[in-house]
Amino acid sequence: MLPTAYAAATPQPSLVNDFYTDKARYCPGDNVVFSLALANKTKMDLRGAQAVLACYDLGVQTGAPVDCGFDIAVGQQIGLQLSWPAPAPDYRGYLADVRILDAGGKELDRAVTAVDVSSDWARFPRYGYLAHFSAGIDTDAWIAELNKYHINGLQFYDFQYKHHLPLAGTVQQPAARWVDIAGRPTSRDTVLGFIDAAHKRNMTAMAYNASYGAYTDAFSDRSGVKLEWATWSNDWDDRVEGTIKLLGPLPAGWATPKLYYMNQNLPAWQDYIVGRMGELFKVYPFDGWHIDTYGDASAYAYDGSYIDYIAGFNPFVENARQRLSKKIVFNTVGANGQETLADSSAEFVYSELWDGHPSYNSLLRGADAIHDRNPKMAVVFPAYMHSPLVKELPENKRICFNTPSVLLTDAIMSAAGAFHFELGDDGMMLPTEYFPENEKTAMSPELQTSLRRYSDFIVAYENYLRYEVAANEPQLSLGKVKTSSDGMVGTIWCIGRKKGPHEMVHLINLTGHRSEWWRDDMAGYGDTELQRNLQARLRVNGTVAMLGWASPDVDGGRFNRLKFQQRRDSKGAYVDFVVPSLKYWDMIIIRNKN
Repeated sequence: MLPTAYAAATPQPSLVNDFYTDKARYCPGDNVVFSLALANKTKMDLRGAQAVLACYDLGVQTGAPVDCGFDIAVGQQIGLQLSWPAPAPDYRGYLADVRILDAGGKELDRAVTAVDVSSDWARFPRYGYLAHFSAGIDTDAWIAELNKYHINGLQFYDFQYKHHLPLAGTVQQPAARWVDIAGRPTSRDTVLGFIDAAHKRNMTAMAYNASYGAYTDAFSDRSGVKLEWATWSNDWDDRVEGTIKLLGPLPAGWATPKLYYMNQNLPAWQDYIVGRMGELFKVYPFDGWHIDTYGDASAYAYDGSYIDYIAGFNPFVENARQRLSKKIVFNTVGANGQETLADSSAEFVYSELWDGHPSYNSLLRGADAIHDRNPKMAVVFPAYMHSPLVKELPENKRICFNTPSVLLTDAIMSAAGAFHFELGDDGMMLPTEYFPENEKTAMSPELQTSLRRYSDFIVAYENYLRYEVAANEPQLSLGKVKTSSDGMVGTIWCIGRKKGPHEMVHLINLTGHRSEWWRDDMAGYGDTELQRNLQARLRVNGTVAMLGWASPDVDGGRFNRLKFQQRRDSKGAYVDFVVPSLKYWDMIIIRNKN
């Protein structure tokens, strides 16, 4: 247990270089294999040392510990593996804690990772992406890196041949190579290699394609696409190719100068594009279809009738899922239609956030709107940090992501019960809606380390962050430190949640912060002000049985019970306790006796 006056300093590791699991998720009863990379940076040879592993749920050990003896000389590097049987309960997250002991039992080093025991990825999706498919990529290495962040699903972005003709070649003779929409070389072996490597890690592989996109040669390339399936911006233009509703112009040198909007709601178009995706799935063993849209709410059909794209989302999802017998993810761009999609058979709600959700508070409200509609539906938010700056960068320039703004955004989304779609391509972060632009950015070692910790934390506490977690208004004061319930800058934002006998209060540190906009357009936000030993008073209903605290910013995210005093005044019952520290995000968990 941490002392009350705990300082947020983390000792420098002397032995553990890395610690991670062999898969992104496990079914109940599976064998979980942990890899432990050690490098002896001490000044003594170690003989008869031990690595002792135990897994925890809210600090309570689950299952028996496992251990492994080893010797390691000064300067030597070795790798160990420890196996742990996944418990029988489905859909549970655990914090895995390994301690390195010398022959006398003295602790020399310690590290954590996390384990997700879930038979289906859609309960707790941790969605990532792939956007490079040229020949020669080490697909196993890229997937292994993403596995360390517990990414359990991957969107294969822009790998397809054409939007209206996704399979290059034929089912009988698929092409070995082709170019994507940007003219980039794509290799069949690389795509297949990524799918195979993902499946070995229990990651779900999703094939990207739009619900209504077509190249400008769609009517002449013998694909079978008809002009009558296209759309227009009004009901009076001549129904010819030159007036079709379109996305573009696209950059010079791309495989098509623009994309035509097709009539997503038209049965004939649905039959066509679902059939073409079916051909793709006969060649490539994807688990499902990631369906993109471009954010428009409406258009007009060939006969002049009005097309409500949003009203067509759910029917399109249900048709594709039934006919293909595949998993479906559907992008409700700008959150348009996301509440309706929450009632569909899509794997989860995937809403690309734009100007309609500019503030920290809007992230919370966006997630709450979905959970109010369907508390069981998971939420994934693609939201692009620093995108205006990245889009203006010259070809040969790169920027580093700003660590404080990334971690604050991730913390808020996680506290809201959502997942930030941001990692892919060998551990690269996503800056814009065109995924290959990740080549313009980099993550600092500090941010990489922090995101590993955050990824572990999100898995270890998934049962207290997501799935049937309801909003709750906490009455919490923190002494003289100003708090808010709406993400006001200069405050500690208190976000309340409840699930079963547990209540969660998330503390988001916006002290010293000058902007409420999460995107940090110019990557210039300063750091937060570290808070220590916050005197907390929380109003409660009933008798508190346990009160604890955890943070991805401190102590590896381990759960620590806190001393508290329960009292009553004229306003009712309350508990007093001390929050040891707050950097970006703390989670307080209370279990009631009833």
